[in-house]
Amino acid sequence: MRFVRKTILTNGQGISYLDNEIQSKTTILFVHGNSLNNTSFKNQFNDKDLNKYRLVAIDLPGHGESEWNKDYSIPQMTTDIATFCNQLRLINFIIVGHSLGGHLIIQSLSKLKSCKGALLIGTPPVKRPLNIDIAFMPHPVIPLLFKAELTAEELELFAESVCAPQNKKYVIKSITVTDPKFREKMMTSIMQGDLKDEILILEKIKTPVALVYGENDELVNKKYVRSLNLSNLFEQNPIFIKNSWHASHMSNSNIFNKVLKECVLEFN
Repeated sequence: MRFVRKTILTNGQGISYLDNEIQSKTTILFVHGNSLNNTSFKNQFNDKDLNKYRLVAIDLPGHGESEWNKDYSIPQMTTDIATFCNQLRLINFIIVGHSLGGHLIIQSLSKLKSCKGALLIGTPPVKRPLNIDIAFMPHPVIPLLFKAELTAEELELFAESVCAPQNKKYVIKSITVTDPKFREKMMTSIMQGDLKDEILILEKIKTPVALVYGENDELVNKKYVRSLNLSNLFEQNPIFIKNSWHASHMSNSNIFNKVLKECVLEFN
């Protein structure tokens, strides 16, 4: 399907994004994961039914074709997402976030006044005191998610943990064009206490949220996410997609897109 790559100056930095430029009352905004970029949502942009809506996918700072920064932090990233939404005058929009993108969405929700719902992919909401060691599995790739320079072997492990085998080369390429400082600075921001209690955030807001995970996801603790009791959770339970990994929107896009369409109808 047709889409246009655009750039906008957001908080003094060039932010690249994809836009299908469809005139619709509903917009779906996509936010990618750590060291990926907006082209990871190509299977959503190529879906005929989803193109009834305006589709926008951002390249976060330091990723894809957006500018690199001297510094990165969770508060700055959430401000960038909120500013971007305001600049595009997004109203009645649904936001979709993968992995770290999902965490940034949760952290941003109080600033996204016109957001009608959120779908989070491979994102286990964390609590404070920080329970990353419980929300995620003890996988050897976890430290690599916050490491600046990666060896060839570490790139392979990173990619294999995120996606299906057919997406591996794409993920490796995406990692290599990401600012290496981003991963390191994200860990610094987390260790400084910038990551707020996401369970508390989700309990306070009225925005409906869908939690979506791949059945083959090796990073997320499925027992943990099944134990969450959130009143505004879509279908009252997390959704698990068969034959998919940490990036279910890439590895089993047909089923994922069906779930997304159901969420759009419900959230509207």
